Amino acid sequence: GVELREDACEACSGATDGSGTVVSTDSDGDGVCDDDEVAGCQDATACNYNADATDDADDCTYAADGFDCAGNCLSGELLTFSLSESYGDGGSGTLSYNDSVIVSDVPYAGFSTTTTNSVTACFDLAVCGDVDFYSGEYYSNELSWSVTDASGAVLASGSGYGNGGASDAALIGTCITACTDSAANNANFDADISDNTLCTYDYVQGCMDSLACNYDTLAEQDNG
Repeated sequence: GVELREDACEACSGATDGSGTVVSTDSDGDGVCDDDEVAGCQDATACNYNADATDDADDCTYAADGFDCAGNCLSGELLTFSLSESYGDGGSGTLSYNDSVIVSDVPYAGFSTTTTNSVTACFDLAVCGDVDFYSGEYYSNELSWSVTDASGAVLASGSGYGNGGASDAALIGTCITACTDSAANNANFDADISDNTLCTYDYVQGCMDSLACNYDTLAEQDNG
């Protein structure tokens, strides 16, 4: 008769006349019996990796660049850049961040329908960043834009432009506002935003021209 090994994936062919043969029940030869196979993703870097899988189901899924499997940013914060057109006939324009175009144009959607083209991406708000809007069409009053964070808070936006083309700019992130007057003792030429009301001076500032209407007799340094 046929002798089956207990430690192997084997079965009898079923013949009852003594002519039976041993039949393998490990069709793919991987050492796992067919009845014990578990189909699943076997790539440990995939979001749906199955450590128990013995057969690759060819169904692995992966996180998008810059994100983890839960949709969270690997670094920085999730921002949404949106370009909208209010008339519905599409719009030509761009919304950029640090000179890289994030959103380009708004598609046609049917007249009298506001359409928005939005793109989400991760950016580091620990630094100061430049947002630039440019309208490439005559009816610029139909275009508006915004940058929002993951909570929906608006970090920058613009609208109400005149016709004939338009451009706009804003700063977002951690931007430094400081004095940039070279005559001040606290000038910061690395500042992102200049505010000379913050300046302090070693000498009293003012007009030192005695012929000027604003001549200041107390001035120790001419401030132009």
